[in-house]
Amino acid sequence: MVVRPVMQPTPVLFALVATISWGLWAFFAKLAGRTLQAEVTVVVTYLIGALLGVGYIALQSGSPSVSSSGLKFAVVSGVFFGIGGLSYYHALRGGSATVTTTVAALYFVVTAILAVVILGDQLPIQQTAGIILAVIAVICLSL
Repeated sequence: MVVRPVMQPTPVLFALVATISWGLWAFFAKLAGRTLQAEVTVVVTYLIGALLGVGYIALQSGSPSVSSSGLKFAVVSGVFFGIGGLSYYHALRGGSATVTTTVAALYFVVTAILAVVILGDQLPIQQTAGIILAVIAVICLSL
């Protein structure tokens, strides 16, 4: 019997799982928004997400590492996550899932700009072109 090594998860694999999961999240959020207010959808969605996070931590060996600066950034992140979520669910409830989700998905442009300006990340010409093309694609989808 040949034992094959288990494939180690990579950042790209995790990113692909996130992409599929977030696509399904947006689809089911649209369905929920047909009968629920945006605020209720946000609370239920985030509560389930938080419970999954707690369960994941409980299943890990050892204690999670916690730092005061990390917690401060997590709180600020949570504030913006909540504002974005409420805004997104309101937009999704009243608009097309295709347009709303595509426009909201451009959040990565904000992240890329902040990462370059504040963190000093490099943005090669290929990635810059990709961002520009993504913005153009969203403009085309929104018309």
